[in-house]
Amino acid sequence: MMIDAARHVPAFKGQLVSLLALKAGDLLLDLTLGDGGHTQEALEAGCRVVSFDADGDSISRALKFVPDIYKPILVNQNFTNSAPEN
Repeated sequence: MMIDAARHVPAFKGQLVSLLALKAGDLLLDLTLGDGGHTQEALEAGCRVVSFDADGDSISRALKFVPDIYKPILVNQNFTNSAPEN
């Protein structure tokens, strides 16, 4: 697959799984999907992932980077809008 521009390198590239002690079957909430780097790393570790991004273009771009074999749940809204009200 041809990607138009370079992918943003996530802050904790290659460290997310160990820093959060993630293991297969865990659930990760990625509250800022961006280019999907953290989402992809967690999926590759066997985690279930729900990713939020308020920008629909970011979601489309991330889907170009994250391999088709992975199926994150993508939410096109700001995660602050998803919290239950008190």
